[in-house]
Formats: sequence, structure tokens, C-alpha cells
Amino acid sequence: MSEAHARGCGPEPTHGEILIGGEQVVGLAPVERRTAMMFQSYALFPHLNVRDNIALRCVRGMSAADRRKAADAMIEKVRLTELATGCRRNCQAGQQQRVALARAAITARGAAAGRTAVRAR
Repeated sequence: MSEAHARGCGPEPTHGEILIGGEQVVGLAPVERRTAMMFQSYALFPHLNVRDNIALRCVRGMSAADRRKAADAMIEKVRLTELATGCRRNCQAGQQQRVALARAAITARGAAAGRTAVRAR
């Protein structure tokens, strides 16, 4: 099985299982899998600061305070604290990559619990 199949970009597998955080995801719609893909272009929004670019992908239904707290925790993990309120356009390429990585990681099911491993069987 290819990674494209696991991401919902191809046909469903005919046998076996795909577990994300210990949960079976075969048969779930891609949006229900709560996974993210990080494109090479990063797809950051130039009108949003670093924190808002990351918080954008937080779970819908979270309060603004919880989204900010989750984004701040992810900002610390990728070591961009000093740029949290800065404009995305002022970030160097490596910093932009870390913003995109943080945004993808914050989307993952169980990101707050640190469960980010994806395993296919």
C-alpha cells in the first residue's frame, strides 16, 4: 500500500488495516482521519501571523483561547516563539517550513497527547 492510499488519495485497500494512533481508519473519509499533508510550497497565508497560520488548523469547536494555547505549545515545539506574532513574510525558508510542519502536526488526531505515529499493517 502506498502513502497516497493511506492519505485518501487512492482506492481503499482490499485487505489489511491502517491504524493511526491505534485507531482503524480504513473506510473513514479523509477528513475524519484528521491527518494532514505538508506540501513543498508550505501554503502559508501571507496575511496571517505565525500563530494564526498554525491555529488555523486547530480542531473546529475549540474555543479561541484553547486554539491559541494549542498553537503556542506547537510554536514552542518547533522553536519559533520569538516569531509567533510576526508576519509570515518575515520568516526565512526554514522557519516557514517549521510553521507548515507545526500546522500539519496540530491537525493530527491526538497531537496534544503526542500521538503522531502512523503505522500501516
